[in-house]
Amino acid sequence: MQHKIKKIIFWIIIFLILLSGLGWVLDYHSEIVHDQTYLKNSQGIIYGKDSKEIKRGGNTAIIIIHGFMSYPTSHDVTLDAIKDRLANVDFYVPLLPHHARGLAKSKDFKAKDVENYFRKYIKEKAKKYSKIYVLGDSFGATVLSKLMLEQGFPKNITCIFHAPAFYLRQNTAENRFKLGVLSLFRNYCPYVSLGCGRDLSSVDDVGFKREIGQVVSGHVIVPAVRNLFSYTLENINNLKKLNQDFHIIMTPDDNKVDFDLVNQDCDQNSNCHMHVIPSGRHAFHWGKHKDMYQDILVKLVKD
Repeated sequence: MQHKIKKIIFWIIIFLILLSGLGWVLDYHSEIVHDQTYLKNSQGIIYGKDSKEIKRGGNTAIIIIHGFMSYPTSHDVTLDAIKDRLANVDFYVPLLPHHARGLAKSKDFKAKDVENYFRKYIKEKAKKYSKIYVLGDSFGATVLSKLMLEQGFPKNITCIFHAPAFYLRQNTAENRFKLGVLSLFRNYCPYVSLGCGRDLSSVDDVGFKREIGQVVSGHVIVPAVRNLFSYTLENINNLKKLNQDFHIIMTPDDNKVDFDLVNQDCDQNSNCHMHVIPSGRHAFHWGKHKDMYQDILVKLVKD
């Protein structure tokens, strides 16, 4: 009997070693394919995905913190539409750490690194402008809320949350368990669909559909998603605690974040101002109501 048990244990160990080896091989192969598909510049950043800046020499600036495994280009449509309506405003859309630098860098994603980056970034920009609007998109909004709670921004900074990622629909105990069990396989799409096979039915911009079809979301790896899930859970009550004015822009049909729970938290905080877009899911800034979204941003800045 003991011999049989030892034999079973031996083969279990062999199986786990092979499984681990297979995960490494899949990782390595995905990185090669990705690097061949997405060429990088001298800074190691995928061409066309670097930070964006529009400087006019004004006293007002808008900083956009883009979403998880997204790029500054995801806000091109918005920038192109509002930059002439806000002629004296400077725009900054920095590329997040670990983003658009290949799968190996994405694997090392830590939300705290993004948090540390923007802690310094916003502080430096606040010295140069009399008024700053910081727009946090999805995960970017979660980071922004943490910084607001941590240090309290001066009165010249106004924060806007774009579909804030506090109640991610995919961030369930079952999915976190799956991610843990299947962490040897970095490409998690067959098991947990967050970021994979996106529903673009509400998006009317052909360019964005082409862009999102090429994005690396199909290769987002388990460690990054697990870190994202942990970070959003750690900060899930932030909306209720913020003690300075902030704005949320969101749609009731958001397919990534639970609108009802976000709206409930907003109702419990007198500092929260909710702006509801009729529809458009999580990517409403590219949808048929994108003009309404742009009008809200312009009004917030001009007021």
